[in-house]
Amino acid sequence: MDSETERKGIPKLLNRYAKVVRSYTLTASELRRELGEADAIVTGGFGKVSKSEIESAPKLKIIAVAAAGYESVDVQTATSRGIPVVRAGTADVEGVAEQAVGFMIMLAKKMNVAISELRKGNWKYRNSPEALGSELFGKTAGIVGFGMVGRALGRKASGMGMRLLVFDPYVKRKEVKGFGARFVGLKKLLALSDYVCLAAALTSETRHAIGANEIELMKPGAFLINIARGGMIDEEALFLALRKKRIAGAGLDVLEKEPPTDCPLLQLDNCIITPHTAGATAERTSDIGRVIVREVKRVLSGHPPSAANWINPKIKRLNK
Repeated sequence: MDSETERKGIPKLLNRYAKVVRSYTLTASELRRELGEADAIVTGGFGKVSKSEIESAPKLKIIAVAAAGYESVDVQTATSRGIPVVRAGTADVEGVAEQAVGFMIMLAKKMNVAISELRKGNWKYRNSPEALGSELFGKTAGIVGFGMVGRALGRKASGMGMRLLVFDPYVKRKEVKGFGARFVGLKKLLALSDYVCLAAALTSETRHAIGANEIELMKPGAFLINIARGGMIDEEALFLALRKKRIAGAGLDVLEKEPPTDCPLLQLDNCIITPHTAGATAERTSDIGRVIVREVKRVLSGHPPSAANWINPKIKRLNK
């Protein structure tokens, strides 16, 4: 287990059922030795579980990701070995969706700039044209990816009186319509939305799905919000667009490189960035731990994982 699972209390929950080994305390040779005896690998989402690590664990029966994203795991190799990959995808849905709403409100009201000016002693900022914000009511939220997070965001945005547009090629249109949303193509969503919200999984199809051409389609007064994965946005293209005020602003909980070492987006007033903390709530952190422990126990007891959390259910035969 890595240090992130420690923060979520998972080792403490598992201690009574299994011997828990903390990978971040081990040398490379020690880790290989422990993998040779491992029945389960639990990662916080940032720890990479590669082909070589999976192949080094002949007894491995489950890989559990204590997060919604699972791109750090070689799912293909796990599947070929009959090893289920599970995630706590249902645990932090509401917190992540709330983060998107928080970005919307902060960007609409220009809160980050207003707070900065006030700390400088500039109370008169409130009377300047730059302080004039906007309302969310009546605006259009375009949601890219209509899974659990996208739907939670849709409910919250709709409750604030926003119109909803959705793009997700893997979701049936009648499901989208049932949420009071309108299904459109990506280009149309980008052109019509006041807030473009990314809530899709990072795959080969979605990597850099938002680049210079896509940003060019957006309204000059629109905002781009990413609560999914940093790799979905071409950050160089976004930086240029924000610097030139081609779009009004951006709210990012994720970056392509985490932690960032040289990210020019951090220097822009019209870009609000948080350090991948959208799902870091006291309520959901404990929920994630319970979900992961439950799935590990199920599989180690000879049962398949829960369908809601199972990433690769097409496995023909589980590794025993």
